[in-house]
Formats: sequence, C-alpha cells, structure tokens
Amino acid sequence: MGSSGSTVLTASVDAFYNDTGNASSFTVSRPAILLGLGSNSSSADAAEDDYDDDDDRRKCVLASHFYIHGVVAGLLCATGIVTNGFSIAVLGRDRDTSPVSSLLLRSLAAVDIFFLSSWSCAWTLFFAFEYFGDLRSYHVAYHYLRLYTYPLIFVGQMATIWTTVLIAASRFIAVSLPYYAPTLCTLRSTRNRVVGVLVFCFVYNVPRLFEFRVEQELGRRDKYYTITEFGKSRGYQFVYVHICYYVFSFFLPLILLTTFNLRLIADYRRINRKRNSMLSSGRNSTREKHEQNVTLIMIVVIVVFVLCNSPARILQVIGSLTPRQPCPTGKFFMAELSSLLEVFNSTSNFFVYFIFRKQFRRILQREMCAAGPARNRTGSTTALTIRLNGGMMETIIQDNQGLNHDK
Repeated sequence: MGSSGSTVLTASVDAFYNDTGNASSFTVSRPAILLGLGSNSSSADAAEDDYDDDDDRRKCVLASHFYIHGVVAGLLCATGIVTNGFSIAVLGRDRDTSPVSSLLLRSLAAVDIFFLSSWSCAWTLFFAFEYFGDLRSYHVAYHYLRLYTYPLIFVGQMATIWTTVLIAASRFIAVSLPYYAPTLCTLRSTRNRVVGVLVFCFVYNVPRLFEFRVEQELGRRDKYYTITEFGKSRGYQFVYVHICYYVFSFFLPLILLTTFNLRLIADYRRINRKRNSMLSSGRNSTREKHEQNVTLIMIVVIVVFVLCNSPARILQVIGSLTPRQPCPTGKFFMAELSSLLEVFNSTSNFFVYFIFRKQFRRILQREMCAAGPARNRTGSTTALTIRLNGGMMETIIQDNQGLNHDK
C-alpha cells in the first residue's frame, strides 16, 4: 500500500471478482470511517493488494474488524442510544439545572444518538456482512443504506465535536465572564447556536454524498458499493479529506476546548474555595451549589471528550504518514482499538451525569420506580428515599403506615 495507509477504523473489502476471475472495479479502498480519509488517496487504484494475498492475514483483519467494530462497537452503540435517551428525559425534568445548560446537554445527547445510530447502520452491519459472507450477495437496499449513512457518520461526529465546543464556550462565559452571560447566554441565542452548528455540520459534509456510488457489474444483476472518480481525486483528498477534516474536526476544536477548559478549571477551583469559606460562615446559596455542580459536570464531559478523541486523531495523523501495519501486530490493534474511544465517548456522558450529579440520580431512580408495577411503587420509592435521605424518611414511613391503618 502507499504511504497513506489508513489505520484507524479501516472498513475494508477486497476487490470484487467477476466471473473471469479478474478484479472488477474496487468497492471500498479502505475508507477510514472517522479519519476523513474516505479513500486511500495513494492506493485507490491498487485495492487488489490490500491484504497482500495473505489468507491468514485477511482472516485476521476480518475477524478483528468484526469483533472490535462489529460486536464491541455495536454493543457500545446500543448502550449509548439507550443511555442518551435516558439523559434527554432526565435532564428535561431537572429543574435545578438552568434552561441553557439543560438545552446544551440534551442537544449533546441527541447528536450522540444520531452519531451512534449512523455508525450502527453503516459499519456494525457492514463488518458483520463482511465477516460472514460475500457482500455482493446482500440485498441492494443495504448498499444504498451504506451509501447514505456513510456521510451521516461524519455529520454526527462533527455535530458531537462542535456541540461540545458550544458547551465549553457557554460555560466559560457563564463562569469566567458572568457580566456578559445575561446577553450572550440567553435561551434563545443558545438555541440558535445549536441550530447553526447542526446546519453547518450537514452542509459541510454534503461532498461526502458524492464519494461513493452503487454500481452494477457488467453482465450480472449484482450491485456493489464503489468509490467515485470525485471521491478519489487528489485535489478533493488533499484539501477536503485531509486538510479541512483535521482543521475542523481536530486541531481547531482541540485548541478551543483546551483553552476554555483550563480557564474553567481555574475559575471552578477559585469559586469552590470561596463557596467553602461561605459554608463555614453559613452564607451558602443552594443555587450557587447547583451551578458549581453543573460546571463540574461540563468540565468532566469536556475532559472525557478530549481524552477519547485525541488518541484516535493522533493515530490517524500518524497512520496517514506511515505504511499501514499488518494484522496481527500491536500497532494494528492499537489503531483499531483507539477508534472505539470515539464510540465510547458518545456513550459515556450518561455515566458522568449519574456519578457527579445527585439530582440526576434522584430523578432517574424516581422515574424508574414510577415505571414499575403500581403495587411496588410505594415500597420501591420508600426504600430508595431511605437510602438517599437517611433517618428523615422514618417519619414519612410512619405517616404512610398511619394512613393505611386508618383506611
């Protein structure tokens, strides 16, 4: 392969073979799913050498892709779709979180669901089909499904990135520039920014619709998924796929997130020290306590995002400059596993809210108990509140028992 050898999440298939045994036009030249390396620019015309005619190595790659990106990533996607749905529901009922913060966090959960759903359709199914049989034998509807969900992965990825940047910027203004917050961080302006980010992400990724197409083999009814001339053109690869992708999906967001978060952490510590001194003097506001907690949650969300995305992006840059490592090698598996971090990031925010925000746990537990059988609701809620509030619940238990006795 050429020097560009896509490493992370290389969704690969061999050249498809027609009845004469010769390679027909290749279908996918190892497009890196989240690399922005939609096709290998230096090897788009040499896909027949993708696995070096090594059957064992081919089996290793197929099995690795299936278990890592099909099974593990598929389970992460399913978990993330469910947990992000819970996050949207619970955050919408959290009255202690400001409307602006609630909107931003729910928007992040929504774009995470979009990203994970697109991933599942485009790649979890693809790696399963690739592992278990000839891709040409599957219904043409699946090829069209991949054709249109492939760009949506990039839309979801970019929307997740820039919604996180929006969260960092909004919290930075609220905490570090509080005098500007009433004018810059209104609910209406925040909603407009979220819509603006989504529109930008869709428009920016429109060219990816033209990277691939579904074609029919000569003399056969089979259709297959193949890269277009536009998709493998050097100008498109260099400017859009490489330069623009890394600028808008890695370097610029990373610089902004790092700048905002470092300042947020410093101000969070300063305000926390001030709040502790107020606690000792008995002058602490419940509202300030909730705001500090929301700030902590957003800091953790940003840190997790940077930790999950930076290794994958760094390996992508290295992979685009060095030959692709064969399977099985440590570098191969490191590159493949690093891409799971991006899927994990879109699954992790629910657990951040659950661990760091007491109100989130209370609302989730209350709603889960309310969803249970009617005869178990009172008992479940009582047991839960005892655990949360300690002895204060004893009076309520006695009151309930007294009411039941009177009845």
